[in-house]
Amino acid sequence: MANFSEDDLDVLNQVIDVYGGYTGNQLESICHQESPWKIARGSSKSFEPSNEPIKDVEIFKCYSARL
Repeated sequence: MANFSEDDLDVLNQVIDVYGGYTGNQLESICHQESPWKIARGSSKSFEPSNEPIKDVEIFKCYSARL
């Protein structure tokens, strides 16, 4: 079992509070509207496969701007 700090548990609980009621398909749709996913996909169509990783820096820029 993982040992999480109180801060970690607080963040996890906040995520569950916001996103816990969504289905997998709904979460996929939400993620695909976010800039890190769009940047990684580039000009690829949404139905085309891609192995391009989502860069940590893009995730950081997107979500830190919301804090």
